[in-house]
Amino acid sequence: EYLAAFPDILSIAEEACAATRRQLGEAPSLSLDVYHDPEAENRHLALNVRSESYPNALYEKIRDLSSEYAAKCARRRGWLTIVTDLERI
Repeated sequence: EYLAAFPDILSIAEEACAATRRQLGEAPSLSLDVYHDPEAENRHLALNVRSESYPNALYEKIRDLSSEYAAKCARRRGWLTIVTDLERI
């Protein structure tokens, strides 16, 4: 439903998923979901990263990837974040 409403973000989401997998390797789990902000009528795509452990280097890579793709979303309709919920796999 989100991608139907914001088709401009589809290519960014595909690219972000591939780049995240390349940067983080095969070990982390990746899931692409629609995040619904409970305090506002706002939603966006969230690429969630889960890992067995969360060393600082992983946080830095997630932050860098998120910044890179946030900049790419600025020129499109729709939004994507790359995040972790700190759950372990």
